[in-house]
Amino acid sequence: MIHHIWRLGEAGPDNLGLAVSEHGLALGTTLLVERRDGRFWFFEPEVLFLTLFVVLAYFVRAGELPLRGEEPTRAQMAFEMVSGNDFLVPRAQGQPFRIRPPLQMWAIAASAMALGDWSEWTIRLHAVVASLATTLLVYGYARTFLGRLGSLAAGAAFASFADWFQMGRQAETEAIFTLLLGGALLLWHWGVVRGWPDWVFFSVGYGLMAAAMLAKGMQAPVYFVGATWLHLLLTRDWKRMFSIGHGVGLAVGAGVVACSSRRRASRSHQNIRPPSVP
Repeated sequence: MIHHIWRLGEAGPDNLGLAVSEHGLALGTTLLVERRDGRFWFFEPEVLFLTLFVVLAYFVRAGELPLRGEEPTRAQMAFEMVSGNDFLVPRAQGQPFRIRPPLQMWAIAASAMALGDWSEWTIRLHAVVASLATTLLVYGYARTFLGRLGSLAAGAAFASFADWFQMGRQAETEAIFTLLLGGALLLWHWGVVRGWPDWVFFSVGYGLMAAAMLAKGMQAPVYFVGATWLHLLLTRDWKRMFSIGHGVGLAVGAGVVACSSRRRASRSHQNIRPPSVP
C-alpha cells in the first residue's frame, strides 16, 4: 500500500495517479523509481562523484581543440538554421543537406542561441551534456539490480572508455545518438524489470528511438526493434508483444517520425527553385 507524501493525483488501481511515497515514485500502484535507504538513486553521493568526473574530463576540455572532421560542417548547418530562421531543412552554403537528420544541428543551434556565441566549447556543449546524461542513466539503470558500488563502477566504466574521451566531447552525432538509443533500450528494459505499465515503457522506448532516428537515421529502429522484439520472442512474452501498450508505443514512435518528416518535406518543397541556366 502506498502512503502519499506528495501527489499529482490520487494513486490507485483505477487511475493513473502519479505519487511520491516513502517507497518511491509510483504510477497508480506501480512503483516506477524505488527509494533505497530513504532516498532516490539520483540523490546518492556516487551520482555527484560521476558528475564531477564528467565535468572535469569532458566539460572543462571541450573547447581546447579546434573544430575538425565533420564538426565545421555541423556548425555551419546550425549557423544557417539560425541565420535563415529555418530549423526544418539543414543547409550547407544555402543548399539542402539531406545526408543527416537535423537533431544534432538543432542542439548546436540551441546552445549557440542560449549562450550567444559560436565557440568550439558552445558547439560541442550538446555532446558533453549527452555524455553526462548517459553516464548517469547507466548508473540509474544499474541500481535496479546492483548496489551503489557496482552501479558506480558501471557509470565510471562508460565515462572512462578511451574512445569516448574523444567522441564524448566532439560535435558529432555519436554522443547524442548514444544517449537517445541507449535511453530507449535501458529505460524499456528498466520498465520491464520494474513492472511498469506496458504503455509507459513502450512509449518511452519508441519515443526515444524515434528521436534517435532524427539524429542518425535508420540505425535506431534496427537496433531498438531488433533487441526488444528478440527479447520478447526469446522469453515467449506473447502477451506483451501483442498488447495494447505495445501498440501505443508504436503509435508514439511513428507519430514523432511522421510529424518531423512531414514538416521537413513541406518546408523543403516550399524552397525548391528551378535550376539556373549557365
